[in-house]
Amino acid sequence: MKPPPIPPSAVRLKKARTLLGLSLAKVGRILDVSGQTFNNWERGITPISPRIAILIEKKIGIGKDYLLNGDEAMFVNSDEVDENFRRDNKLASDMLQKAMVFLPLLAPQIKSDTANSLTEYLEEANCLTFDGRWLESNFAPHPYKLCLFQIVGNHMEPTIQQGEIVFVNSGGFDGSIDDGVWLMKLGDHICVRRIQQIGIKQFQTSCDNPTFPPIPIDLNTSDDSFKLLGRVVGGSHKRY
Repeated sequence: MKPPPIPPSAVRLKKARTLLGLSLAKVGRILDVSGQTFNNWERGITPISPRIAILIEKKIGIGKDYLLNGDEAMFVNSDEVDENFRRDNKLASDMLQKAMVFLPLLAPQIKSDTANSLTEYLEEANCLTFDGRWLESNFAPHPYKLCLFQIVGNHMEPTIQQGEIVFVNSGGFDGSIDDGVWLMKLGDHICVRRIQQIGIKQFQTSCDNPTFPPIPIDLNTSDDSFKLLGRVVGGSHKRY
């Protein structure tokens, strides 16, 4: 019998705890619980209640809104975190003080067709660290709405090179569509293409590489082979 999936809040807790470099035993001592209790939260055996999320935010700086809903930043400002924690855990304290943001690097594999967010729809390949202030000054979406995707193939050259990592606004799941570069499901592929509206619920996807022809999309008749996942807002040196 297949085990039930681990709740997203439990997955987020383990990711944040690991990034802070804290063992189960150490984080248990900080929160005055056993390492097994914390492990049960991470495995989804014991639900993470709002009371527990508030305690975790207060003691070690993992944001309660991030834990419960995947909203806001993964870590809160270190000034709000327990003084003893900041003093005894220099690595974690430095990360919080510098407002570091951890963005998921998504893989082109679908994890769940029924997901309500991009980070739960696609598999996560890695996690990269950025200065939150740099993200806020360069991109309109709040940093917690951003994720990363590495370009496969030469379809978008010369604008976006093969292997380039781009920033994606995961807010693409809200249903709004504007002309531009998007991460999308197209047939059996997860890819980045340019999209242009040509009629009511009618669009055309195209590549910047003229070798590849445009593909018309009619949302009035299309099946689940087409799905917009998120607006590509730029790369490390460009905005789209």
